[in-house]
Amino acid sequence: MQIGNLHPLLVHLPIGIIIMAFLMELLHFRKPSTVSRDALLFVLGTGALFSILSLISGWLLGDTGGYDPELLNDHKWMAVAFTVTCTALFFVKWSKKEWAKKTYFPLLLVTVALLFITAHYGGNITHGEDFLFKDRSGAVIEIEDVDKARVYAQIVQPIFEAKCVGCHNTNKVKGGLMLTSKEEILAGGDTGGLFDTLSDANNTLLVHRITLPLENEEHMPPKGKLQLTDEEKLLLQWWVDNDNCFDCIVENLEADDKTSAALASLEVDRSTRALIAKELDMPSLENLAALRLQNIDVQPLAAESPLLIANLSRRKDLSEKEFELLRKVDEHIVELNLAHSNFNDTLAPFLKKFKNLTKLQLRQTKVTAEGLAHLKKLEYLESLNLFGTSISAEALQKISEIRSLKDLYLDPTLSSSDLAILDTDRITLYGKDIDSLFASSELVPPVILTDGEIFNDSLLITISNVFEDSKTRYRIMGRQNDSIEFEYQKPFYLKESATLIAYTAKEGWKPSEPSKAIFLKSGAKITKASFASPPHQKYIAAGAKTLIDKKRGSTNFVDGNWVGYERSHLLATVELEKATEVSSIAVGHLSAADNWIFSPVGYKVWGSSDGKNYQHLRTIELPPNPPSTDIQLNLFNIDFPKTTLKSVRVQVRNQLKNPDWHQNPGGDSFIFIDEIVLN
Repeated sequence: MQIGNLHPLLVHLPIGIIIMAFLMELLHFRKPSTVSRDALLFVLGTGALFSILSLISGWLLGDTGGYDPELLNDHKWMAVAFTVTCTALFFVKWSKKEWAKKTYFPLLLVTVALLFITAHYGGNITHGEDFLFKDRSGAVIEIEDVDKARVYAQIVQPIFEAKCVGCHNTNKVKGGLMLTSKEEILAGGDTGGLFDTLSDANNTLLVHRITLPLENEEHMPPKGKLQLTDEEKLLLQWWVDNDNCFDCIVENLEADDKTSAALASLEVDRSTRALIAKELDMPSLENLAALRLQNIDVQPLAAESPLLIANLSRRKDLSEKEFELLRKVDEHIVELNLAHSNFNDTLAPFLKKFKNLTKLQLRQTKVTAEGLAHLKKLEYLESLNLFGTSISAEALQKISEIRSLKDLYLDPTLSSSDLAILDTDRITLYGKDIDSLFASSELVPPVILTDGEIFNDSLLITISNVFEDSKTRYRIMGRQNDSIEFEYQKPFYLKESATLIAYTAKEGWKPSEPSKAIFLKSGAKITKASFASPPHQKYIAAGAKTLIDKKRGSTNFVDGNWVGYERSHLLATVELEKATEVSSIAVGHLSAADNWIFSPVGYKVWGSSDGKNYQHLRTIELPPNPPSTDIQLNLFNIDFPKTTLKSVRVQVRNQLKNPDWHQNPGGDSFIFIDEIVLN
């Protein structure tokens, strides 16, 4: 080991020690009895010793080359001056002569000043001139549309600046390589060009060095320095594979799924919600728990997000009380659902308290122009749903005054002259009777209405469609994955577990996005559930009760209705109220690959007639999860021979590792389960 290499370790010791001595002297002036002379002598002596060791190691390190000669010379001689004064300071403090007492404190001030100047010059060598004072806030490059980004200037160069330029700049030229300009990069270093293909490695020098094991001496950045992330390595490899183009735009270069995901992660989210989130701390968990105890459903918009969604839909007992309770987290709420509730103009003034509201659902409420007038104060409101409300020309006037509004959902019976008051260049309208006026409008999905998602005998299904002269088509995906479509005419009964998919169709229009609902028939009464091993500590929900509480989880995986298992399988046992003939088990699960959540890859079912002795009933192996970024609620039915059972045990198999197509291949994957029913 070269002694010079100890300099980065030793150099920080005299800095801290001399500053400590200065603070001790200040304390001594205020309270002379607090700090002893011997303690100060020990501190000053230690500081002098380490300043000498730092000077020696630094001098030897500088002789290895790779540093700007002028900056190195300034740093060296300032370090000599600091070491001399630091050593002299110890002897002056040790002396009891009168001249020493008068000289000591001025010399201490000089030593501290030399300390800062020397450290500043050292920073200039390592990080560039004016490192201490130069404003670098403007150097951050934010990418709003990654497809239009310049590959080198906005992606590659910032990586070099953050992880490489500290050792490869005009002041510190490690290995003869500089990375501060195109010309310097192309010139390469002592070991050759960065883009030369090595004879003993099927890659360029740059990619070879950054992908070597961390323990390898040639690995870059060196061990102990801030390392490149997997995504940064991937992007540099992609740049090199595309002939290290300095002038290309991202959209002009081909990229595989992994690279596309890495590129997408560079985009700065400048949406209204993202800007709001930056200004907020996380909401109080105690406040959220208190709201849920009051039957107020408030959930995070996403994991680790301070933004909240409040759902008061279908509440017929709304009053001032609920809105006052929400005041505890009002600035965090960006989405409020009041659909099919008793919300009206009397309650409307409370909305202005939710200053960060971006989405508001008021469909099938009794709000009128009087209530809508209060929305003008919501400066971030972008989406407003008024399907099924009584909209008048006066109401449209109030809506037009919401300057932030972008999406408006309504089923007007107004004339074209009434609708003309809306600025359709700014507001996109969704609803019936407006296709002839606004060609950009789209069909919206129908609404599937039921009394619940889990039923015992049968469930009445109603499908609501607000578009005139359109048809609603649906299909029921049951055990046979029936793909036959039906045209909805009137409400009908569902008598078994199934997935219902419905969409709106109209001649000359693009079909709407589908509405999807999963319904579970519970033909056998389950009284108890238990886990063989606990779920992930962050996704425990209500424990094993979550599997039998007849509450389906939403697409928001932190809504409190999901149990999650990371890199492990779920093994659960459910007990029936009494021995019952059972021939199938249905398991509800979630798929959200962007959140590392995947569909199960297999199931295994056992049954017991006495709750003690179990027999194997069915095993199902499923293929690996295909590439998808959709968030989906799913249901899987497992049939087995009809058997009289008192308890059932089911294993839900996790694929354990993220697939190769995922943005984080090989990472630990989750399964999320919310309900188990027997029939």
